Parts: sequence; structure tokens; C-alpha cells
Amino acid sequence: AILLRGAILWARQEELEHDPDAYRLIANNLLLRHTYSISPENVEPQPTAYRTPLYPLILALVSTGKTGVANSTVALFHLLLGVLTIGLTFWLATLWRLGNWSFFAAALVACDPILLHQSTLVMTETMATLLAVVALLCFTRLARHPCWWSAGLCGASMATAALCQPTFLVWLVLAAPAVGLL
Repeated sequence: AILLRGAILWARQEELEHDPDAYRLIANNLLLRHTYSISPENVEPQPTAYRTPLYPLILALVSTGKTGVANSTVALFHLLLGVLTIGLTFWLATLWRLGNWSFFAAALVACDPILLHQSTLVMTETMATLLAVVALLCFTRLARHPCWWSAGLCGASMATAALCQPTFLVWLVLAAPAVGLL
């Protein structure tokens, strides 16, 4: 997983230059100007709610650069997120008692061309995929061990995911009946 994801990131490193959704701009403004803003550096920063906050906030937190979020930071961050997603997918498939198919599930996530492509972009999809798997793990725990702690973990995972991509709020409404929450 590390070799495959690393090779894709290396081969497509020029894609990390692009910032189609202004996440790097927001992260740089957070890091350098302490404002959640999409204002360019030559303009007084104006706060915005243009994008969800989790991804640019974490980009700013993991950045070691004094000049902004470097491509290498995004690449390493996405590599870590991708490898964690693969490992947690294997664990989830094991919890779902898929046996040897657990390896197949992890391999599908490792080789998925859409996930590989998205990992080379400064966008939320790599983080959102990890958060989806984490939420599924929490839903699985809640279904097997219904208690306030499991419900709290489930709620926290979904709230965190919604801070990455608001579509997770719709997903919550659709996924909750699967564990008898509604």
C-alpha cells in the first residue's frame, strides 16, 4: 500500500500544485494570517465559510513550512490517510466476518483508481474516505455493543466526517437505520 500510493504520488506530484477548491489557500491563510479566508495574500483577509473546516485546518496543523503548506506535506499526509484507510478497511472486513475476502476488500481500496487519483489532489476525498471507514467501524461497534460509549463514538465520528464533507449528514440519515438508531 505504501509503495503503490507513494509511487502514484511521486508520479503525479505536479497535480499537488493545483488548488481547485482553495483548501491550500485556506490552510495557508490559517497558518500565516490566522484567518479562515480565501483572500489572496495581497488582500486583507476576509473570513469565509466557503469550505468545510476540517481538511484545511489539519493541513495547516501538519504543515512545517513557514511559507505555507508544501506539496510534500500534502503528499505525506495523503499517503498516511490512504494507508490508514486500507488498514482500517481490512479490520472492518474482518469484523464483518468476511474471512479471506478481507484481504480482497483492502486490496480494492489500495488499488481503486479514483482513490489513487484523488490522493494526488489537494481535496478532501482522501480524508473523507478514511472518515467513512472510521464511521463504519463505529456503526459496527454500536450494532454489536449498544451503549452510550459506542453511541458517542458513532456520533463523534459522523460529526468529524461532516466537518470534512457535509454530505456525511445525509449519509448519517441513511446509515442510522442499519443499526436501529431511528
